[in-house]
Amino acid sequence: MKISERNLHAHELLGLYVECIEPFSKVRHSGYVYNETKNQLWIKTSKGIKKLLKKSYIFIFNINGVAVKIKGQTILGNPEERIKKI
Repeated sequence: MKISERNLHAHELLGLYVECIEPFSKVRHSGYVYNETKNQLWIKTSKGIKKLLKKSYIFIFNINGVAVKIKGQTILGNPEERIKKI
């Protein structure tokens, strides 16, 4: 199944470009998803690898030229369990 804005929450995120926004502060990070665990996304930025808690951020992925905004709560859980939902 092709990745789209509708099925992003159940797809593999590794290698996707993402902007990460912490809602209650001005903290922003952008880069490529390097690794993913149950509660964290590891983002490879120009300054190194950042480990971000999923539940603390809003993520904006670029899918086929479309900016897709998704709350970290939506992608919580083991990546392999999320992928089985496809």
